[in-house]
Amino acid sequence: MRHGPGAVLLVAVIAIIGAFCAMAYHGECTDPGPPVDVPEPGSPRGKLCAAIPPGSPWLLVLVPVVLVGALAYLRGPERRTTLALGVLAVAAQVALPTWAATLQFASTI
Repeated sequence: MRHGPGAVLLVAVIAIIGAFCAMAYHGECTDPGPPVDVPEPGSPRGKLCAAIPPGSPWLLVLVPVVLVGALAYLRGPERRTTLALGVLAVAAQVALPTWAATLQFASTI
């Protein structure tokens, strides 16, 4: 199989976006801002950060890159399914830190 730069570009874009989203999620769970240093354990953001530990944000990068990279290698980067999975991967990467940012992180607010 011959693969052009499309597959590499798609995987690289997903990896870069995933890295920024992982850093954003890590920041939302470890330094939410005043009036608290970390999200309170009973708060909505505290529950999310306990369910998906901020110490392993590399999963936001690794899982989508492996899935889309494997599909691009097997089917080719020009396939609609590969592009659709890439778009879904980016949407999922962006959704997690965005969702964490919108949750209440302290009961005093």
